[in-house]
Amino acid sequence: MNQDIAHPPSPDEARATLAEIDRTRAQMRSDIAQSSVAPNMIIAGILWMGNLTIAQFAFAIARLPYGLSHLGTIFTIAGVLGMAVFQTRQRSPVIRSYNWRIPVLFLAGFGYAAILLLVAEPWSLLHNLNAADYAMMFHKISACIFIAVFLGYVIMGLWVGRFFVWLGLLMQALILLGYYFLPDYFYLWAGITGGSAFILSGVFIRKFWK
Repeated sequence: MNQDIAHPPSPDEARATLAEIDRTRAQMRSDIAQSSVAPNMIIAGILWMGNLTIAQFAFAIARLPYGLSHLGTIFTIAGVLGMAVFQTRQRSPVIRSYNWRIPVLFLAGFGYAAILLLVAEPWSLLHNLNAADYAMMFHKISACIFIAVFLGYVIMGLWVGRFFVWLGLLMQALILLGYYFLPDYFYLWAGITGGSAFILSGVFIRKFWK
């Protein structure tokens, strides 16, 4: 019984396949650049800065960030929902397909962070701590969350471009730098650097992915 033998592609076929992959990736980037993803990344950067600046001043004033952090969380969620409403007004179905994923990504990130915190119950360890130990423990929790956020950048970069891989790794290094060497200004540091990363991402997408 004869069996068909699969032959490896010729060099010309391999080059044609790679060229088609490059064209598909270029088209995907162009679609994303024409959508509202870039401005929404910039908005996300502003929200990130605002939220963590609130947390920084909350610690500076009272060492108990819950009240103002809740305000920051509400501020962030309202911004994400506003982004979602804005994106639904895009006319192109191709562009809309990219747009709705951004707010869903952020909401999913917040949701999973909330689930992990519910399981770990770190606040149960905070009740009997003095102010200094309380701040240190809350810094640890926050640093883990921030690093996880930019792990998403690294994963996304494996699909869309090395820029996001390097930016994600850089941000994780900066978060660790702030955690170990700028503990008194950690939230402000994380807010400025993290927010700048989101803003830089939006500018990069709009400028180089057209």
